[in-house]
Amino acid sequence: MKDVTTFIGIDGGGTKTSAVVANERGTILGEATAGPSNPNGSDMERIGDVFRSVKRQLTPYVGHWKHAVVFAGIAGVSHRDVHDALRRCLQNVFSDVQKLTLDHDGMNALASVTYGEPGVIQIAGTGSLTFGVGKQGTRCRIGGWGYLLGDEGSGFDLGRRALIQVMKAYDGRGRPTVLTDLALKKWGLESPEDVIPYVYRHDVRRILASFTYELFQAAENDDTVARSVIEEAAEELALSILTALESLDLLDEPVPVGLIGGAFQPLLIRALEKKLSGTAVHPSRLLRPQVKPVVGALAWAYKSAGMDPKLLLGKNEDCRTAY
Repeated sequence: MKDVTTFIGIDGGGTKTSAVVANERGTILGEATAGPSNPNGSDMERIGDVFRSVKRQLTPYVGHWKHAVVFAGIAGVSHRDVHDALRRCLQNVFSDVQKLTLDHDGMNALASVTYGEPGVIQIAGTGSLTFGVGKQGTRCRIGGWGYLLGDEGSGFDLGRRALIQVMKAYDGRGRPTVLTDLALKKWGLESPEDVIPYVYRHDVRRILASFTYELFQAAENDDTVARSVIEEAAEELALSILTALESLDLLDEPVPVGLIGGAFQPLLIRALEKKLSGTAVHPSRLLRPQVKPVVGALAWAYKSAGMDPKLLLGKNEDCRTAY
């Protein structure tokens, strides 16, 4: 691989596509940003235009494309037919590169914590997903089945659980909670009964996930109901993490467990640490990503060339602070 001069990581999603180019020493040379590249939300012709835009933006930093190694982690490519179609699209644009790898964007997120080494990530944003890679490259996915059938521990799940407690308190089936006043104030409502039509008139996932702010606010003020909601969510997350680690035979290995997403506020992290206490998962294994997912994609580009991304990127302060 001595002729390889540049390494490129691409992180593609439903909102935008980001890319970085770096040299053999792990120094970021340039970056690019373009439109969405998730094939579930766009056609291949438009996605091709996105990749062409990325390539144009990176070209000034690439010595020779024939010596470049490219790793693209793109959302929505889990299905084989979609994966094959997107790979053809990528190959059409990057036809002159030395090596091109396409995978799903979960790999980018994983490497933003592990730098290409074995480990597990727990994503908890609006939705939730647990994903990991074992020592032999085996993979494991837990959850991610959408807000109707899964997403336990996500922002949506936290908000939903909190509003359920509001309605239970209103019925007299649950304990009084400050969450009631916070919900009414947040949406300018007069009664908990008004929550129902308000929620269903809007984007249910977005509305419920947005209530996590008030949930954490109530918990910080020692509302026992709010704290119990967070503990229940933490229990679901702990179960997913332990299941993934066991499936990958990593439970007793000192591999990192990355916590990714806006739902991971300090109270939820502490609750998760408590739920995992007494297991093989020491709190020191729970890490927040130090770099953006696009640098995770870059890590896999290095890995595919037989290089050590952790050595190149893990101590690169410019990489860590800029991305």
